[in-house]
Amino acid sequence: FDLRFAGEMAEQCQEALVSYLKGLRIVPEDTPPAISLVGTRALGAAVGWITVNRPTQLVCTISGAGDCITFAPPPELVPVALGNGDAMDRDPEEAVEVFHLHCHFNRTTELPARQLLASTILALQQQGHSPLHSYVWHQKNGPHIADSWELWVGNTESLGVAVRHMMRHRDLSGLRLCFHADTDQEYTDHAVRMAFIGPPDLLDHHFFSPPGPEYTGPSGPKRSTDTQVFSMGERW
Repeated sequence: FDLRFAGEMAEQCQEALVSYLKGLRIVPEDTPPAISLVGTRALGAAVGWITVNRPTQLVCTISGAGDCITFAPPPELVPVALGNGDAMDRDPEEAVEVFHLHCHFNRTTELPARQLLASTILALQQQGHSPLHSYVWHQKNGPHIADSWELWVGNTESLGVAVRHMMRHRDLSGLRLCFHADTDQEYTDHAVRMAFIGPPDLLDHHFFSPPGPEYTGPSGPKRSTDTQVFSMGERW
C-alpha cells in the first residue's frame, strides 16, 4: 500500500506516523519518510493512527489492493473548530472505542452490498477476528442518508483486515464504502475521522452537534472492554 500526505504539515504528519509504526515494530528502523505499508497489520495501524492524528485540512491517500482510501477535509459548510489538533501523539488503541465501517447502497446494489458484508465478516473470522456488531439499514442511519450497512470492529488489526478486503472487493456498480473512528464525539468523528474507499458520498454532517469550546480532541482511556462495547455514548 502506498501512503501519501498532501497539504500543510504533510511532512510532519508523515514523520510522526513513521515514528509510531517504528514503535510498534511494524516498519524497520531505517524506514524512509515515504511510507509503503505491507500487510493488514501495517494498514490497520496506519489508518487507525491517521483517524485520530491527521490535521483537519490535510489530505491523505492510501492506494493498493485495486482501490484507494481517501481522508480529506470536511465540506466547506461543515465547520470544525478543532478536530484532532496538531500534536500527532494520540494512540488509536487508547483514543478509539471502536471503528465503524459502512456501505451505502440502493435497491439495485443491495445484493452486492449484502454479499460484501458477508464476505467481509468471513474474512475477519478467517483471520481470527470477531466482528463486534453488524446491521443492515433500510432507512437513514444518523448522518448516513442512503440505505446502508454497518460493521463494527474493535482494534486496528481487525480494521486492516476489513479495509483491505473491502478495497479488493468493492463493487463498481454504485457501492459507496467508508469507515471512521468512534471516539465518542460523533460530529468530529464523521467530519474529520472519516475515510472513503473509492468515490466519496454525501453525509448529513449536521445530524450531530459540534463539540463545545472546551473540546480538546479525542482522548482515552478506552471504555470498551472484552465484554462490553462502548459506542455512540452507550454500552452494548
